[in-house]
Amino acid sequence: MPTLVRNKQDGALVHTNDYRPSDFYQESVDEKMHSIRTPAGELVLQQWHFEGIRIGYSQSVVHLPAPLFWQGDMELVQLLFNLRGVSTFEGTVLGDLSFRPMQHTLFYSKGFEGILQAEKGIHESVVIQFAKESFLNLMEETTEPFRRMGEAIAKGKAVKIAPHPLPISLPLQTILAEIISCPYMGKMKRIFLYAKTMEILMLLAEAYQNYALHQGEGNLPAADKQRIIFARDYLIEHLQYPPTIPELSKIVGINECKLKKGFRVLYQQSLFSYLTDYRMEMAKAALLEKQKNISELSYDLGYSSPQHFSTAFKKKFGIAPSQIKKR
Repeated sequence: MPTLVRNKQDGALVHTNDYRPSDFYQESVDEKMHSIRTPAGELVLQQWHFEGIRIGYSQSVVHLPAPLFWQGDMELVQLLFNLRGVSTFEGTVLGDLSFRPMQHTLFYSKGFEGILQAEKGIHESVVIQFAKESFLNLMEETTEPFRRMGEAIAKGKAVKIAPHPLPISLPLQTILAEIISCPYMGKMKRIFLYAKTMEILMLLAEAYQNYALHQGEGNLPAADKQRIIFARDYLIEHLQYPPTIPELSKIVGINECKLKKGFRVLYQQSLFSYLTDYRMEMAKAALLEKQKNISELSYDLGYSSPQHFSTAFKKKFGIAPSQIKKR
């Protein structure tokens, strides 16, 4: 059965494709692009197939909340990164999956069926799909969460690695941005995308191991978790003039102790360590793309002077920002 997408209200076919896991094995990158119009809005999808792996990058604009029925029978391990937008997939195989911006999940199933409901606005995501055997070969002798997931996959049992989506860390955000803007073609592109996929799996092996070790601490009340996510978003939106922890605590409506402890549980680092890393990753990306000069960046990111910014940048990456060149 091909993958089918239908308008839930009238059953009209919106999109279909006949990809099979066997199509993922390519000596060079097989690249395709689709433009899809749905009752909800418009979507542009780029896809790359290579070595038992498919990467898809989608951007869409949802004008109205029109639910879509998705159905397919491919046996896949799927790694989904939701970069922008809020959506819910009401599935019959693995249950419901709800996504907020900058969250990811990893799951396996022999097929899928369910209703996708996306909120109005701009949506952006990256999905990395693995043929079953390809994933099992990659994940041999790795961390305990991947080992347990591999055992379930080998038995053909549908499984999620965690009960709910986890935050996308800053290193993962950087790698995803590099995949989206990959400058190479042909076999060089295959090597680049394969290497970046391996980096992602290594980071996730560590992230899921940390999650498993701190799962007891991580049982935050849903309201506290949403406030902590809002605190992260507020910090990012106010990079130039970030609030103090007491100020942020009042803004999001949670006491300082819960804010600091909960943030460390969700993001594996302190609030301002996260803020510093985010500033540095933004600066590195902007310098690589020659979007702004050092003086402009130091001002935009809230540093008191270009010298202060340069010192922080060198401490993070080991080189001065003036040495960063476009690839």
